[in-house]
Amino acid sequence: MYQFSQPGPNLIASSSGRTLEILGRAGLRYHVNGVAIEIDSEMLHPPMSLVIYSDSIPMGTPLPASEILEETIKALEYAGFTVEVIS
Repeated sequence: MYQFSQPGPNLIASSSGRTLEILGRAGLRYHVNGVAIEIDSEMLHPPMSLVIYSDSIPMGTPLPASEILEETIKALEYAGFTVEVIS
């Protein structure tokens, strides 16, 4: 089970030591083991709604894409976002 905190306005930190940056209206950056992974996303209407394009998570990352996606969704929900995933 992940526990989260928000050390900054666009930053969500996990008890696993990983962080998620929200890069404005489009894009997320997931940090794991010193590696930054770019994830395509877009803010939606109503506010605090977001779509993640799961196919944008690259292969060959330190974690399986499914684990990155799961933790990303949970982090965003912790921050108050409604999340939709599109493959």
